[in-house]
Amino acid sequence: MRNLTWLVISGALLAASATLTRAETLEEVQKKLTERALSYKSLAYKQTLVSDTKIGDDAKTHVESDGTIEMLRKGEEYIVRSEQKMKTSSEYAGQKTDQSMRMLMIYDGEYFYTLSESEHGKQAMRQKMANLNNLIKKDMFKELEEAWDLKLLPDEKVNGRAAWVLEMRPKKQTANGQPNQAQEFYSRMVHWYDQETGIALKSIGYDKAGKESMKMTASDIKVNPDIPAERFKFTPPEGVPVIDMDALQQEMSDRDAGSAEPAKETSARSTSDEKPAEEKKATQETKQPEKKEEKKEKKGVKNLFDRLK
Repeated sequence: MRNLTWLVISGALLAASATLTRAETLEEVQKKLTERALSYKSLAYKQTLVSDTKIGDDAKTHVESDGTIEMLRKGEEYIVRSEQKMKTSSEYAGQKTDQSMRMLMIYDGEYFYTLSESEHGKQAMRQKMANLNNLIKKDMFKELEEAWDLKLLPDEKVNGRAAWVLEMRPKKQTANGQPNQAQEFYSRMVHWYDQETGIALKSIGYDKAGKESMKMTASDIKVNPDIPAERFKFTPPEGVPVIDMDALQQEMSDRDAGSAEPAKETSARSTSDEKPAEEKKATQETKQPEKKEEKKEKKGVKNLFDRLK
């Protein structure tokens, strides 16, 4: 993903920042940010991202992306369109792979669609994302605080715009008692929110060693621009099939559940009386074609996933 998931840096970095007097409390700033986020009819801005992710000792990925984000209110939800140009550099066990691609992402209120274009061709996918708008709702900070400790820092200016500064540190456990996976990637994150629009002008993530590992910036912000609804309708290029990820995951789940049944039966039979040799041989001959077919199906699924990589 959810990503996702992206590309070249534009030159817009932060301007010299000046510390301002902070009068608001954390709760007051959260309320203002929520009100602004829920007030838009539409929103558009440019976004850049640079991130470095390290998994274990052998794998790491560097991503650079720049593009545009468009949002349009549809009833109580926002539908989203993002177009990005991406460069990724991955290294695993000493082997390095570089790739450039263009990525279109559309959330139409029900499905999240992606279309990627690279030197390897075009690929389209869709997946139900009913919870995408959970990021923009009245209690969004309440849910955020279930996994993060939030702290309001002194106000600053970013590119001449007054900004609220929020620091987030991952909790050891989420609200349901599970280990917080965010700890694997970040020791803390800092967000600079525009006081006029509520948009995060800049976000920086720091890895477990305290080193900057992610930086995202927003610029050219337009509040309530006229965006046609057709922009949020996904139409794949001619000849490019749309892979239904929900159906694929269900198929894999059903296949895994089916493959577990013979194992249970075999285990149960091992505790019963042994069958005569002639009967066992006949049973094996009867089931042999079924095993070949099963291997053929698994190979087909594996090939499909190889194409998704």
